[in-house]
Amino acid sequence: MIDTEKPGSGEIVLEASRENGGVKICVYERGEGGERTLRPYENVAVDWPQIDVIRHEIITLLNRANRRAKVTAEILDGLKRSGQVLFDLLIPSKAREKISATDARHLVLYVDDKLVHIPWELLFDGKQFF
Repeated sequence: MIDTEKPGSGEIVLEASRENGGVKICVYERGEGGERTLRPYENVAVDWPQIDVIRHEIITLLNRANRRAKVTAEILDGLKRSGQVLFDLLIPSKAREKISATDARHLVLYVDDKLVHIPWELLFDGKQFF
């Protein structure tokens, strides 16, 4: 998700927690100045059955890659499609803007235990995976 070609500094942090049937997302940059005391959160209404369908698609694709000991172009395209759907379902617009505009070199992901079943590292923004 982070462009390693750019001479960025610091980190971009994504925090995700499950609340009231949806997801609360916060994205902010953390530089050498340390943590921010106030963080802007956005709430996303989530279609959990659709998340489960996409999650199972990703598991199936990864299992196919493991059996063949390589990732084919077809599998990679499937992972990109599924990752894009997850990105669109889970990441709200302001958070997307911050992610696409950052020059940070590292992504730090904080996910509460109610969301660890989601393959966050495979969210795809149209250019690259998290």
